[in-house]
Amino acid sequence: MKGPDFFIVGAPKCGTTSLAQYLAQHPRVFMCEPKEPFFFGTDLTGGSHWSRQQYEAMFARSGDLVCGEATTWYLYSKTAAKAIHRFNPEARIVIMLRNPVDAAHSLYSQLRFNQDEDIEDFAAAIEAQERRRRGQDIPDRCRTAWALQYTDVCRFAGQVQRYLETFGRRQVWFVIFDDFQARPADEVRRVYDFLGLDPGFRPDIRVLNRSKRPRSRRLQRLLRDAPTHLLGRLLVPPRLRPKVAGLALRLNSRPAPRPPLPPKVRADLAELFRDDVRRLGDLLGRDLMHWCRDLATTT
Repeated sequence: MKGPDFFIVGAPKCGTTSLAQYLAQHPRVFMCEPKEPFFFGTDLTGGSHWSRQQYEAMFARSGDLVCGEATTWYLYSKTAAKAIHRFNPEARIVIMLRNPVDAAHSLYSQLRFNQDEDIEDFAAAIEAQERRRRGQDIPDRCRTAWALQYTDVCRFAGQVQRYLETFGRRQVWFVIFDDFQARPADEVRRVYDFLGLDPGFRPDIRVLNRSKRPRSRRLQRLLRDAPTHLLGRLLVPPRLRPKVAGLALRLNSRPAPRPPLPPKVRADLAELFRDDVRRLGDLLGRDLMHWCRDLATTT
């Protein structure tokens, strides 16, 4: 069997793309392609489109390197933790966390960019969650209806507890986005050390995965759907489809800061997340309540 020695399991929009790329620079690390194979977490997807043989083949060229993958929805999944443990009970788990208000807003912006979200106002999308939970008002093009439950996705305490109970604290490492944003090199070196790698290696640290918007929404729809059309399925092997789709979408994107949240929306969400943030802080042994007190806008 060949497979990951470690998993970056989430959360979405908390810096996982940057961390995965910084880890991939280490000479002793092999990160699989695609970045997010989504082999586990089948409670969300209904089943992986990779067989176990295909999944293990993603790591066949790794030799004796330390292998990793980074599927951000494994944290939210109710089944991924135990499935990963069955696959590799010695696996190391890396969890990245962020102020849930900012994480939810950033996830909304990403789904708007991906054409999975059609509501143009974030507060209205929050209000639509209950209808969408009942299967109503799901955008026709949405491939990830579970992701539209923004406040559920960003209630992190229960998700973190699931991994701690499954793997134990010794095998789980936490990265807080605030720290990662302020001192990325230090945080990456700590992850290296957690994975048993030389922490003296210095990766090329640069800002990745900035907030963006499509240059053309019409072209965005065409590019997004192209790899899933019959011709795309005939021309593009399954393993390359995520990479081809990602490249096409990047070509049609431009950096664009997210509009700041209105103070009332931000304050209401901070209050909604307050108890979960307190519980999360207790699990991590760290006071995170400034996330609920700090109502400053961010981009």
